Amino acid sequence: MYCIAYPPGAYGNFIGWTLEWIQGKYPVEYRPFKKTLVEDSNISFNNHAWNSIETGSVEKACSIAQNGVIVHPIETAEQLLTTQIKLLNSVYDKIIYLYPEINDFVWHLNNKNSKVYADGWLKHNAHLLVDDKNNWDDYGKWQQREHLSFWWYNQNFTEVRYNEVDQLDKSYVKSVPINQIRDNFINLVTQLAQSLELEIVVSKDQINDLHSDWLQREIFAYKDKLILDLVDAIINNIELDMIDLTIVDECEIQRQLRVKGYEIRCYGLDDWPKTTTQLREVIYEADET
Repeated sequence: MYCIAYPPGAYGNFIGWTLEWIQGKYPVEYRPFKKTLVEDSNISFNNHAWNSIETGSVEKACSIAQNGVIVHPIETAEQLLTTQIKLLNSVYDKIIYLYPEINDFVWHLNNKNSKVYADGWLKHNAHLLVDDKNNWDDYGKWQQREHLSFWWYNQNFTEVRYNEVDQLDKSYVKSVPINQIRDNFINLVTQLAQSLELEIVVSKDQINDLHSDWLQREIFAYKDKLILDLVDAIINNIELDMIDLTIVDECEIQRQLRVKGYEIRCYGLDDWPKTTTQLREVIYEADET
């Protein structure tokens, strides 16, 4: 019996559904991430609209003891990933742990902020940043961005328990970085099916079609590369457009510039510059007096 553990925004539902789909439990044309209506069927699907067995805690996942359960293993700051996974292993002999690698963090943060809660992860959890989350909207965009540039990346690092991933027992845990869903989907699905002893009844072309459909809607999947390129261009005064950036993107640019020794003269900078050269004009080396 297997389960899928993952932090919010790391595609536990998609992989859980895919493992059902490859066994023929859903028609080949169905997709779990967009509304589709198959001929002669009155079933339509959206992001999480499938027969998932989603639990609110590791304890509940263990009490359900049902194949294919999906669960967020970390609910509180005190919990350890290694301990939570061991608890799952008391019931599930095989566990898939999906997680973002370091070079997936901008992608994952964007997922978290836009997909987990209807009002956005940041708005929903603003109480972690201020005593009264309603006060968060009283801050200017530049203040929110600066605060997040110090906090959000580190919070995500802790939430996914990144330092613990290598400590998971590989005899029963398959750790899967989400970039493998993006870059190596057919091989990943095949390997998971073999490990879990699942029969694949769909073709490789059909799996590839599913992946193509999924990737077309994953607008954040290459954000980490984009942000690296923009930061490099800012420092080297190379002009690139900076349009349609999210607050995640902007605060990560500010954080990465800080790591490289640069700060932004951000007071009052509510409107993000449209090009890297425009932002270059308002950065300075941190040791400047």
